Amino acid sequence: MNNRDVLGVSKNASKSEIKKAFRDAAKEFHPDLSDSPEAAEAFKRIKEAHDALMQDTAEIPRESVTVTTTAAHAAAATAQAAYAEPDPEPAMTEGELHHIQELDEQATRILKKRHFFRRARGSAEVRRHLRKIKTTEDRITGKY
Repeated sequence: MNNRDVLGVSKNASKSEIKKAFRDAAKEFHPDLSDSPEAAEAFKRIKEAHDALMQDTAEIPRESVTVTTTAAHAAAATAQAAYAEPDPEPAMTEGELHHIQELDEQATRILKKRHFFRRARGSAEVRRHLRKIKTTEDRITGKY
């Protein structure tokens, strides 16, 4: 006997029809609800048929939105970046790196000077740099 015959559904039955047939059969043959001695075996067959049919009719999620695929893409990108040859020219010049280090030092001084009721003063560039640092820290800690 095939799974569709066990539940009594047609070959092109939808998920909802399969669920309804399973519920009806489960009410009839569930060991807690039936006094029949073969109720447990019948319910087992019904459950196996239901599980098999639901797997057959289950919608396969699009590959682009599955977590596994996303994780695989991230792992591949990480591996590619780790083993890729470094760029011949660095992302920052020495002058840019030195400027950012100076901003870090100024920001550290401002943070040390902060008082409870007074806002520490600094140039707009240093304040912008402080916001970037705070945003990066929030992303690392998982706030967003």
